[in-house]
Order: sequence, then C-alpha cells, then structure tokens
Amino acid sequence: MVEIDPQINISSAKNIIGLRNVISHAYDSIEPEMIWGIIQSNIPLLSDEIKKMKET
Repeated sequence: MVEIDPQINISSAKNIIGLRNVISHAYDSIEPEMIWGIIQSNIPLLSDEIKKMKET
C-alpha cells in the first residue's frame, strides 16, 4: 500500500492512486469516456494544486 505524505495537499490523491490501480490491473474494462471525463474535470484542479506546491 502506498502512503500519502501528509505534507502534500492534493485533494484527490486517493482517487489518483485508485485510478492508477484500475489502469494497471483492470485496463481491459476501462471505458475511454470515463478517462476523458476524469481528464477534463480533474486535471485542471490537480494542475492548480501542483502549481501552488511549487510556489512554496
């Protein structure tokens, strides 16, 4: 199990880890529309969070 560093404040860290596990182990059952929806809705937020971390 991967532990999340409490100093890193990424709001969807557990979801990112879960998606990685699905992509790695159940890739044949993933629908492209689901991945595209995640990209469109979550990547902008993740990008903002990473930019804020880099500023500190």
